[in-house]
Amino acid sequence: MTTQVKPSLVTDEVNESKGSSNPSTSASNDRIFAPLNIPWYRRCQTLTLVIWWLSPWYCLYLTFHLLFFDRWYSTICILLYMAWMYLFRTFPKTGGHRQQWLRKLIWWEWFSDYFPIHLHKTCDLPPDRPYIFGYHPHGIIALGAFGNFATEATGFEKLFPGINARFLVLNSNFQIPFYDLFLTMMGLCDASKESCNYILKQGKGNSIVLVLGGSKEALDAHPSSKYLGFEKLFPGINARFLVLNSNFQIPFYDLFLTMMGLCDASKESCNYILKQGKGNSIVLVLGGSKEALDAHPSSKYLLTLKNRKGFVKVALTNGASLVPVFSFGENDLYDQVPNPRGSKLRSLQMSLQKMMGYSLPLFHGRGIFQYKIGLLPNRHPINTYVDEPIEVPKLAPELITSQLIDEYHTKYMDALTHLFDTHKAKHGDVNSSIVFVDDPSR
Repeated sequence: MTTQVKPSLVTDEVNESKGSSNPSTSASNDRIFAPLNIPWYRRCQTLTLVIWWLSPWYCLYLTFHLLFFDRWYSTICILLYMAWMYLFRTFPKTGGHRQQWLRKLIWWEWFSDYFPIHLHKTCDLPPDRPYIFGYHPHGIIALGAFGNFATEATGFEKLFPGINARFLVLNSNFQIPFYDLFLTMMGLCDASKESCNYILKQGKGNSIVLVLGGSKEALDAHPSSKYLGFEKLFPGINARFLVLNSNFQIPFYDLFLTMMGLCDASKESCNYILKQGKGNSIVLVLGGSKEALDAHPSSKYLLTLKNRKGFVKVALTNGASLVPVFSFGENDLYDQVPNPRGSKLRSLQMSLQKMMGYSLPLFHGRGIFQYKIGLLPNRHPINTYVDEPIEVPKLAPELITSQLIDEYHTKYMDALTHLFDTHKAKHGDVNSSIVFVDDPSR
């Protein structure tokens, strides 16, 4: 069974001046500059991506302005806020502070229609257990994962009722003042082991979504050849998107992340969320930032998963079922400078990633008024498929062996490969394939 909710209002048959979302008729044609007669809703879609890109930078600017260039009481207020943020704040590791009104704004419908993003349900997910959703591939920025799991534009909760999924991201995302609150309100959480365990222990149905490849997989992300309704397809599934903790370190931006429901992708955060009760789940982009270095448009998807097994141990600790998720089109949103493994550029990128915690892919997309270069993603459809769950037993830590971890890790990779092979003919080259690679830092 494959279910898709509400296709985009923008059709593929019309050209860019009429609102096409087909890259072959927009950024991929010979046109350099956008025509003047673009419909207003297309402008709204582009505006959402521009503001989404600029929001963390504006939060940084606002923080420095209040610290050094405003009145003395503003400086005191921002210092108190930053002290609370770094010393006492727990939102990223305890399931976020998700605000549904923020996640349901029409703003996110425009965000999703820009590409557009489509969510496909292949089976029902019973809300009587926690889940770990593994999202692939990472791409440059995992925009498909954000649209599906950090907003309600996809209607995830209606598709999977009773599943409370959190999207986990790197903790560095929560280090930007104010931006960290935005991520938390969007439902994003820290992608640490503690965060995973916390979420998964909250009770049945609590789930996490992981982008397993990480930012390093984005270095291999190269392109190849409207309202999505996650809630409609998965009613009752309360998913939390987990991100790096550094995302919560920017003042003000952390508030945005918190309201969107994003959480810190730490082990503590995972465990906390999964223990909250039925339907609570986490969403992890398992490849992580390292996988971003492999995000090239290509018929071969390089997934940083071969020696990444920590998520399996978290699943065994909490009895959380593993759910493979694959998005066709994620790697086609940006073009990246060639950086094959072993090249000087890749070695430099890996060194910088070790120092900063982020990978730095050299990429470009399109601009606001032209299609050839810029930081905005190309308009390319993203089709996300949610596979059947792999049931995992709940075991005491002393009973979890490396052999058992390897067994379920192999089952997960086999299921992901089957999901990819089943649907690849619908979205590109029938001869395309996925290749599991090691995380070189492990």
